[in-house]
Amino acid sequence: MNLFIEIKESVKIAVTAITAHKMRSVLAALGIVIGITAVTLMQTAIEGINRAFESSIAAVGADVLYIQKFEWFGKEDHEFYRNRKDITVQNFEFLEKYVQTATSVCPSVGTARTLQYGSLTLNGVFVIGTTEEYQKTLGVNVDDGRFFSAKESEGGYPVCVIGMDVKNGFFNNINPIGKIIKVSSYSFRVIGVLEKQGSMLGLFSLDNRIIIPMERFFSIYGTHRSLSINIKAADLNNLDETKEEVTSIMKKARKIAPGKPIDFGVNQQSGFTDTYNFSLSYCRLGRYSEYYVCFRKRTYKRNRNPQSNRRKAADDNDAVSYRVRYYMPFRRIDWSAYSFSYQFNY
Repeated sequence: MNLFIEIKESVKIAVTAITAHKMRSVLAALGIVIGITAVTLMQTAIEGINRAFESSIAAVGADVLYIQKFEWFGKEDHEFYRNRKDITVQNFEFLEKYVQTATSVCPSVGTARTLQYGSLTLNGVFVIGTTEEYQKTLGVNVDDGRFFSAKESEGGYPVCVIGMDVKNGFFNNINPIGKIIKVSSYSFRVIGVLEKQGSMLGLFSLDNRIIIPMERFFSIYGTHRSLSINIKAADLNNLDETKEEVTSIMKKARKIAPGKPIDFGVNQQSGFTDTYNFSLSYCRLGRYSEYYVCFRKRTYKRNRNPQSNRRKAADDNDAVSYRVRYYMPFRRIDWSAYSFSYQFNY
C-alpha cells in the first residue's frame, strides 16, 4: 500500500512540475530525442564507413607483405625515404630463393602512362610490370581471358591484362581479347581482363591499370626503378613469423650490419586498419568530451541558487578549459606527422 502511495505521489509531483514549466519540459524532451537520434545516426554512419573501409582495403590482402623503399605510414618526411637505396631485382631473387614461410613471391614495378586504341586515348593509366606469380600472390581474379604464363613473362612477350576501367574506356561493347592497344607507342595484345575491384579508399581506382611482363616493362622504361616485392604468407596466423623471416633475409640481401636500422619498408594491411582505428577512436573521444562539456554548462545554467551563481564564472571557465585541453586535440589530429606513401606498383 505504501509503495502505491509513493508511486502516486511521485507521478503527481512529476505532472505538477511538467505543467508548471511547460517550455522547459518540451525543450528537455526535445533534447533527449535529438541526442538519441544523433547517436543512432552516428553509429549507423560509422558502421557504414567501417564496411566501406574493409571492402576498400581488401585488395591489399591481409596475408600479403610488401617490401618497398617507402613505408606507407612512416613518420619521416618524403626526402628520408626517397634517399634510400632502391629495391632491386637482385634483392627479389635472393628473397625468393631463401624464404620458407611464403606460398608465392612476385616483384612489381609501375608507372603512369597514356594508352591508345585506334583514335581513343586514356591518360594516367597505371602500367604494372610483374611476373606470372602476381595473380597468385595478390589474389586477383580474371573476369575474361587469362593471365600471362611463365613463358610469356620470362620472354617479355608483348601481352597484357587490363583493368575494368581500361576495358570500359576502349571496349565498352566489344570483346577486348585479342585486340591490340598501345602503351607509350608500344603495341600489346590483350589476353585478359581483371575483375572489377573498385577504388582504394577513394584515392585512386584499382581498375585503372594494365599489367605486362616485367621483362617487357624494363625493355621499354629501363631498369633503374625501385621494385615492390610482394610476399603471400603461407599462414595468416603466422604472418608475424613470415615478416620476421622476410626482414632477416632482406637485411642479408642488402648487407645491413647487425644493430643498424633497416633501409626498407615491410608494409601490410594492418597499417591501414591501425591508423583507421586510431583516428576513429580519437573522433569518438572528441565527440563524447563535447557532449560532457555541453552537459556541464547546461547544468550550471539551470542551477539557480545564489551559491552556484557566485561560482558560475569560475565553473564556466573550467568547462571551457576542459574543452580546450581534452576536446580540441581530438578534433585536430596533426596528420602531417604521417607520410602516407603507397606505391602504385601493388
